[in-house]
Amino acid sequence: FPYTTLFRSEMAAGWVIEGLMETLFADNDSSRAVLKDYVFVMVPMVNPDGVFHGGYRYNMNAVDLNRNWNDVAKNDWDRELPEPEVSSVKRFFGNWMAETGRMDFFFDCHCLTALSGGLLMISEGGDNVPAEIDAEQEKFTDLFSKRWKFRRSKGNGMSGSAGNWVAGSYAREFGVKTFTPEHCIGRISRADGEPMKAKPALWREIGADYIWVLREYFEGQK
Repeated sequence: FPYTTLFRSEMAAGWVIEGLMETLFADNDSSRAVLKDYVFVMVPMVNPDGVFHGGYRYNMNAVDLNRNWNDVAKNDWDRELPEPEVSSVKRFFGNWMAETGRMDFFFDCHCLTALSGGLLMISEGGDNVPAEIDAEQEKFTDLFSKRWKFRRSKGNGMSGSAGNWVAGSYAREFGVKTFTPEHCIGRISRADGEPMKAKPALWREIGADYIWVLREYFEGQK
């Protein structure tokens, strides 16, 4: 079974994950077939306490959970040791990999501002990712670009985010293909369409397309 982890951080990503889950659990043959053939692990929110109290990326200790995944504290909003929320997720991932040795894809879902100019798909690059894994990441992005217009970028493993940590930890040993998709709150465009004002219905549609694009990718690997 192919294994995919989707990790939700920041605003619009919540609706993206909702669309993904609604699609997986829909009462139709396509969704049932996907659940039979693939394994999805979803972390819908790592910072519930901080968000409840009006935070964004900062938890109740005023630590930026988006930069707390490595062992480096670059500013006053980070710590060398992982916060409890980060530590629990890292422990889960570690146990998962020890038991299964499988994580084919990892998505660290985020959200850009209204001024960002559309969707952005960041795949890990540089020393974090072997050339063959980078090529497979490009194949996935090519498939997604047939449905939605994405700008492309390469991460360098320096930000300390969840995606960087997974790429650095697992890409070489297990061949994990790692992405940080930025789901813009401004305007987004289907591959064959004009820019549209981003709204929850469209983010849910994008979430559903993660399912179908992953299925298309794995079907092409057979």
